[in-house]
This record gives sequence, C-alpha cells and structure tokens, in this order.
Amino acid sequence: MSVTDWKDQVRKVLRKETAEGGLAGANLLVIRKGEEIFYHEDGYACIEKGVPIRRDTIFRIYSMTKPITAAAVMILLERGEIDLFDPVSRFLEGFRGQMVCEGGSLVPAEREVNVRDLLSMTSGMMQKTDAGTTPLARKLRNIILSSLG
Repeated sequence: MSVTDWKDQVRKVLRKETAEGGLAGANLLVIRKGEEIFYHEDGYACIEKGVPIRRDTIFRIYSMTKPITAAAVMILLERGEIDLFDPVSRFLEGFRGQMVCEGGSLVPAEREVNVRDLLSMTSGMMQKTDAGTTPLARKLRNIILSSLG
C-alpha cells in the first residue's frame, strides 16, 4: 500500500466515524523517525457550539497517563538519571515498607517494587484492565502499521 493510499484510508475512516456520530471529532498525528508524516482532523471539539477540532484542541487524556509516564521514564533512563531496578520508594516515600496479602494476612513484601515493575505492569498493584483500543483505534492502527511496516 502506498503512503497516499493509507493516508486516504485513514481520512476516510475518520470522516465516516464523525459523519455517522461515532466520534464527535478526532485529530490524528503520525510521526515516523522524528518527522511528521501525517496529520488529519475532522469533526467537532464541541458539537453544541459548532466548534471544529483543530490541531491545538485540548483533550482529556484519561488512561493515557501510563504511556506518557513510560515515555518520561525512558527519557530519564536515557539520561542516566534513573535505573529500571531503582526502588519506587526512592521517588515516592509511600512505596516504602509495602505489605502484601498472603493467606488472608498482610505480610511484608519480599522486595520493594521497582521502576521496571511499574512499567511492565507487574507491580502487583490492582489496576483497571483495559484492552486499550476500540474497534476504530484498532482499524486505524492496522491501516497505518501495515503500510509503514
């Protein structure tokens, strides 16, 4: 699939979703190798007021905190300011002396949770499970990734 073809497919999918009311509005930016290769916006930031989506529209990010935090951690790791095996308590006092449930009782954890545990979602902390994608997100992701390899 050529670059033009996948871009046209993405535009078509987003236009259809906004036209049919599946989305109020959307904007999508694709960066590859540090270069912006695609941007598209469609629909409304506020349907009631007729305010269109723009490049500078502010969105609530909800469950996007994990990937944003992970990116920040990778930057700190790259700079040598943290190590993946640093205990989280080095940065957040509340993580010191954690307890775990064993046989119905709370007992001290065998080791402290480290940064790597948080990034790999293996810290043992309860969290909402979420596939992280909607059918639309999967469709767009497949179009883009199958074209860019």
